[in-house]
Amino acid sequence: MYARNDEITKKVINTAIMATLKVEVSKTTISRKGTCEVGIRLYHHHEKRLIETGIYVSKTEMTKNWTIRNELVKRKVKALLKDYNAKLKQLQLDQYDMNIDAVVNYIVGVGDVSVDIIQYGREWIKEHEDQKCSRNHLVALNAFIKFVGRESYMCNDISKVFMKSFEKWLGDKKTARSVYPQVIKRMFNSAKQRYNEGREENKVIKRTLEFYHPPHVEIQTEKRALPVDIVRAIANLPDDPEGRTVVDLARDVFTISFMLMGTNTIDLMECKWDERGNITYDRAKTKDRRPDHARIVISPHPLLLPLIKKYRCTKHKKRNYVFNFVNTYKDATSFNQTVNRGLKIVGEKVGVPQLQFYAARHSMATIAYNEAGIDKFTVHEMLNHKVQVFTVTNMYIRQDFSRINDANFRLINYVFEYHLMSNSRLKELGGKEGDFLTSVHEDVVTFRYYVDPLLKHEDGKLGICFNVAFRGQSRDIATPLTVMNNEVNSRYQIVSKRVVDECEALIDRCNQRLKKTDLSATNITILDVMRLLA
Repeated sequence: MYARNDEITKKVINTAIMATLKVEVSKTTISRKGTCEVGIRLYHHHEKRLIETGIYVSKTEMTKNWTIRNELVKRKVKALLKDYNAKLKQLQLDQYDMNIDAVVNYIVGVGDVSVDIIQYGREWIKEHEDQKCSRNHLVALNAFIKFVGRESYMCNDISKVFMKSFEKWLGDKKTARSVYPQVIKRMFNSAKQRYNEGREENKVIKRTLEFYHPPHVEIQTEKRALPVDIVRAIANLPDDPEGRTVVDLARDVFTISFMLMGTNTIDLMECKWDERGNITYDRAKTKDRRPDHARIVISPHPLLLPLIKKYRCTKHKKRNYVFNFVNTYKDATSFNQTVNRGLKIVGEKVGVPQLQFYAARHSMATIAYNEAGIDKFTVHEMLNHKVQVFTVTNMYIRQDFSRINDANFRLINYVFEYHLMSNSRLKELGGKEGDFLTSVHEDVVTFRYYVDPLLKHEDGKLGICFNVAFRGQSRDIATPLTVMNNEVNSRYQIVSKRVVDECEALIDRCNQRLKKTDLSATNITILDVMRLLA
């Protein structure tokens, strides 16, 4: 137990953060000589630490209230407090935050201070616990603690050579050797940015990992990527006959992700509508590492609209959430687990054992590049990845998402072959309005018109496109028809009877032109149809 000496207590109170020093004399730790040690208690961030001074007093040098009356001891303690207060002022705690142990290390040392990477790492994980990869962060930090063999390690003791030895210690675990050092480097850089910000001199963290590059391990993803027919089969699965809603959910979420360029479950929960009817979000995995916050803007393909309607968010309308997943599930982890549980059953139905949600993202990228003819750089942007070589260049380029949205439309048209058919055509085939992903292959040309928000004319009107489908293949063509903004709703669906009549009339003229050709001939292809319509 310590008694406070308010007579010689000094306080440092800043406008934003309080750091308080108080002199205390131990009543319990009395030496054989009958003396007690004088300590200085530091209070900071609702925590406290006792700083030993090496100064001792006897009972005769204390008052009945346990305050120091020996003038020589009082002068020594006051001099020590003055030195500690000066060092506290140097830290500028009103501008630069610092944990209590770092403060103690600074004021009792010789002016040097470091930050405990392990303690800071735990705080950093808590700040990022809403991210899907937060569990990986904790596993990486625990591996680091096991490597150093203690619960404390200073940032100023970390170097490139040290990180290389950490890599070697991780052994042949390829994923661990790639991911864990990256996480520790992110924590280190975050701490350095936080504690060194605005300090041209007297920097807290003097080390750098600028020239340390964690090993990049190429993870084989071929098994995750599905062929086109399997992706199409998943989307076309009927509702589960046993009424298992988790299976229908998994099928739908997998298809939604594929059509939204491989969006992850955590981003499906957080994505919102923008003022132009596009779906936008900051990718949770990388938004804190990129100056553009990993923002992406996706124009929803018309084929996606039925699923958007099925899972539309009716709560929090002012926050513009696209899907109701944010209201249905506690967090992204439980949502992802539910989807993967349903996908195991979906996988059994389509012949893919242990099907997982991430296959949607891998399949999208693989099919886009290998089959849909989309270049690798555009696929890279569709995945919302960062190209390191263009980091500086991107500072001078205004972001435009039209290229990746055009590529996504082409990909969806290629994979799913048919768009939503006109109501009259659906009835002829025995379907009903709103049928999704019809996979009927007949010797009949079908047309569907839709508004393309990317085709904006100088007068502000939007262009109308036709999707022409024949024998399982389709092509999109622009038409001379246009529509004004007040003639479509927020999902770019035509609400004007005049425009609908014009589109139907154009379809009739196209059908009249095709009547002269025998479409049942085996050598007729979609390209021949397009030439006949030209």
